[in-house]
Amino acid sequence: MATAYVHHYAFRSERAFWERSARGLKGAFSGQIIWRALAESDRFAPFLEDVNGVLDRGLADFWESHLAEKPAAPAESGLRLGIAITTLNRKDMVLNLVRKIREFTASRYELVVCDDGSRDGTRASLAADGVKVIGGTQLGIAWNKNRGIYYLLNVMRCDVIILLDDDIVPVAAGWEADWLESTWRHGHMNYALPAFTSSIIGGAGTVDEPWRSRMVPGAAYACSRVALAQIGYLDVRFGRYGHEHSDFSFRALRAGFGGIKVREDDWNAPYFYVMQGGLEVLPAATSGTREELETNGRLLGELANDPIYRHAWLNDAMRDMFLAEIEKVLEPADAPLRLKNHFESWADQQNGAGMFPGKPVLPPTGLANLALGKSATQSSISEWSRRPTVEQDAAGAIDGNLDGSRKFHTGLEDNPWWQADLGGLAVIREIRIYNTTDSAAARFKNFSLDISIDGQARVELVRKEDDALVGGVGGAPFIWNGPGTAFGRFVRVTLLGRDYLHLNQVEVYGTLI
Repeated sequence: MATAYVHHYAFRSERAFWERSARGLKGAFSGQIIWRALAESDRFAPFLEDVNGVLDRGLADFWESHLAEKPAAPAESGLRLGIAITTLNRKDMVLNLVRKIREFTASRYELVVCDDGSRDGTRASLAADGVKVIGGTQLGIAWNKNRGIYYLLNVMRCDVIILLDDDIVPVAAGWEADWLESTWRHGHMNYALPAFTSSIIGGAGTVDEPWRSRMVPGAAYACSRVALAQIGYLDVRFGRYGHEHSDFSFRALRAGFGGIKVREDDWNAPYFYVMQGGLEVLPAATSGTREELETNGRLLGELANDPIYRHAWLNDAMRDMFLAEIEKVLEPADAPLRLKNHFESWADQQNGAGMFPGKPVLPPTGLANLALGKSATQSSISEWSRRPTVEQDAAGAIDGNLDGSRKFHTGLEDNPWWQADLGGLAVIREIRIYNTTDSAAARFKNFSLDISIDGQARVELVRKEDDALVGGVGGAPFIWNGPGTAFGRFVRVTLLGRDYLHLNQVEVYGTLI
């Protein structure tokens, strides 16, 4: 592309302004007074002149410069490679694959075999050959591949992880070099199965220009740690067999890795990056059934709009079982598994503690939100405030409407604050602060939370200075719930540093006395 065009028209003409005004303002601007005041001022005409479409090559120039700089080759970058083999009751085949990897791999690598409950002596034979094996009972392809991803990512700290079925083998010296470089560059890479060549619509099959395919087989694929941080693991809801790799690649593409989307007719068609990379598939029978494949095909469609990130487990019991399998293979030479539970379980997130839109955390049992509908104030107002006084504007954050919008807006100042008056002394057991979910949410990271009996002397409950973003209605709001309880009437949130303060809601749970 010679030029990149970015069109963002707030108001592209006077007529468009009044049309928008007539149909109502929604979203982050709902209820704000800035636009009406602007239209009635002498600044309206100059303002409209500045929002007309213009040609700006800034973005195009940036990308042309960026794409001209090729990432360093793996040998120069020092990337750490991990290879995970998944197997089930194919002892001879997996031992042959291990030999081929040792013969043809030129880069340093970490190798682990994930055994999904073989009963043909696979584990003993691999152990005798000095190969690390993770396994347990048969829990399906997704669970088995997750064993390898978790171990290589969280224990061995690999930068690129290649997942191989036991029936695909290297056939060329240095086969891993292209996989390592292309995966690091594109985030995610799939194997071009010769039987699927009819699905390839372009590309050269190289690191710089991978083939683009409508289909992805599951024999071999790779992911970088950068991509894994955003897409997580294979979804174990796919059970024993079928389409778990398709879901993984679709999620990678949604996150911006391993392919492109091309507009075709009335939809964006996905095209995945694929390559052969010195690998060859051996003939082998599958234990999967058509019924499993059809069931998982339907599941693939049902999960298409779920959050991109997936855990390696579905609930706490599965988490504990999964991590117990990992701990069994740890040795003193391995990097320690410092945090057993790196992420909340899928069930925890569904209950509202994670990233799911529209599912706020459930209130504490038996406690009322004492701040709801009470009076409030703040340090200042601004042109983006919804209401004309500090008291009226601040009241928006305790109206009980969790929608992610900015319910009040201070001016730009040092340590701006917002405060609620509970109307009387209260025993406070929990305070929740919900950030906005718009483009300015990153402003709310570091703050102090304090309470007061008389509005003068204050006791700081917590001081947050870790630069971590606070979530909102979509999940992960800031929650103070002890240790112990707090006693007071006034609850104040103070932003640390110089910026604007705006929040969606503040909830205070406890009992008035």
